[in-house]
Amino acid sequence: MSRKIEIGNLSKSFTSRSGSVQVLKEISFEVFEKEFLVILGPGGCGKTTLLKIIVGELGFDEGRVNIRGGKNIGFVFQSFSIFPWMTVHQNVEFGLKMRNVPEQERREITSKYIDLVGLKGFEGYYPKQISGGMKQRVGIARMLAISPEIMLMDNPFGHLDAQTKYHLEEELLRIWDAERKTVVFVTNDIEEAIFLADRIILLSKLPAEIKEQFEVSFQRRGPNGELLRRSRTGDKFLKLRKTLTEVF
Repeated sequence: MSRKIEIGNLSKSFTSRSGSVQVLKEISFEVFEKEFLVILGPGGCGKTTLLKIIVGELGFDEGRVNIRGGKNIGFVFQSFSIFPWMTVHQNVEFGLKMRNVPEQERREITSKYIDLVGLKGFEGYYPKQISGGMKQRVGIARMLAISPEIMLMDNPFGHLDAQTKYHLEEELLRIWDAERKTVVFVTNDIEEAIFLADRIILLSKLPAEIKEQFEVSFQRRGPNGELLRRSRTGDKFLKLRKTLTEVF
């Protein structure tokens, strides 16, 4: 499988009036095509900083970042980063409009992804009229509409209640399986990481270093390659949760 992202010896510090704080220290890893990689770590350990460096919003002090096969990257934030004055349809088509995609093509692409994320029938609703989970679906649909090669997701379900969060995790896997994008997903939730990931990279507290990497190969594909739902109460799931909890 080909590499989509290569991070080598990446370090980043922030300087303020009170001094300098090192956030990332010699981080090195690769992300492979169509992989669902989860970056797990405690709050405030630099996970968001790492994503912003990958997407090009932040510079870095040392190391290298290599994005292979183009830099068409989509980003979903933890907060509901959609425009309150736009409808669901207008929010989803926004990126296409900025790229001067013709109106008919915009309409078709927007409708496709609104349907894919389960928001058909809500096209004319404004953000204040829909739930938090639906707002995150809008953000995901808007990202998918621009057809990114890589999807970066910064703890997108962190503010949601448990039931909505579980449902959206399952929906995200369904969408990922349908679109087969490369995903880098940040979370501080151990169960969420195990449920979603092909591979987990565990970061330490500041300055963040890679503590360990874990392959999560169980219960992902059936005999015909179909996506299987991982049981949160299965023996392998619970065993890995125990391991991660002990080293978190």
